[in-house]
Amino acid sequence: MAEGNSYDCDMVESLAAKFIAEKAQDVHINEENIKKLASTIMEFFLDTFENKLPTISTHFLQKFDTYSFINDRNVADWLFVVHTLNFSLWNPNNTKQWRVNGAQGFFGLCAAMKKISEKGMRTWDPRCYSKMMQCEFEHIFRGDDETPIPLIHERCRILHEVGEVLLNKYKGTFVECIKASDNDADNLVKLIVNEFESYRDEAVYEGLTVTGL
Repeated sequence: MAEGNSYDCDMVESLAAKFIAEKAQDVHINEENIKKLASTIMEFFLDTFENKLPTISTHFLQKFDTYSFINDRNVADWLFVVHTLNFSLWNPNNTKQWRVNGAQGFFGLCAAMKKISEKGMRTWDPRCYSKMMQCEFEHIFRGDDETPIPLIHERCRILHEVGEVLLNKYKGTFVECIKASDNDADNLVKLIVNEFESYRDEAVYEGLTVTGL
């Protein structure tokens, strides 16, 4: 873990949520409706997994055939890169949107990653993307009509940042992060937030640092 940056995400989340709920003036939390919403969500998921999952899975895989062409050893690294780049993929309204193979947003990002991976570029390998120049990044992630991916400079900088961490501390693969977390999702979230600055979604509210996790 990164020294000096480590904190308990569970504690920060619970304290921040309580603090904001008590201090908020423009938002009111309806406790009764939260229970109703939770019940509705549970009913939906139970119905989905029992009755609709095969249909949903088939549709999802047809639209989101993103990493079937990558061998199993690289899937974790591929997914890490995709999710690292998955933010603010929309241009302002009334302007051209970034599209790849006709897809926008997250699916456009997946389409771009798949397209360049199939051409032989190891998009999941930090040895590749940690040294990528911005002009290379622009070319790789250009849209169907040459519309650039939003926030090019920021995305390129973040790839350099996470790539260096993986190379210097985790043998150049996100798999080592999973191993270091003992295959525990909560531990993995804490490790990611502590080790990768771009995942540290924080803000100061009424003098308290709160996290968006």
